[in-house]
Amino acid sequence: MLVLVLECASPKLYGFCSSWALQLATGVYVANLPTKTREEIWEQVVEWANADTRAVMIWSSTTNEQGLEYRMIGEPRRRVVEREGLLISTWIPREVEGENAPEHSP
Repeated sequence: MLVLVLECASPKLYGFCSSWALQLATGVYVANLPTKTREEIWEQVVEWANADTRAVMIWSSTTNEQGLEYRMIGEPRRRVVEREGLLISTWIPREVEGENAPEHSP
């Protein structure tokens, strides 16, 4: 099983992903593909990604307890990280303009 989530990608890249996977929601693709095909798809995603594109690909694996591996490009607000052998998702809040800025005295 393979899941790919795309954000801020070109219409060309969204269309490419729709050609090989079931699109469950905007930018969310699911398929059951062999390893070689998965690798080729990731290479195409990386090649067609622009500076704003964010993507995460997660697939079934036997290399860890959860049975998952992943790859990411871009700077998504939700990141997958490994902690003590487990994959977890962390949320990166947006910086609000003025927040954490030094206060000015009148």
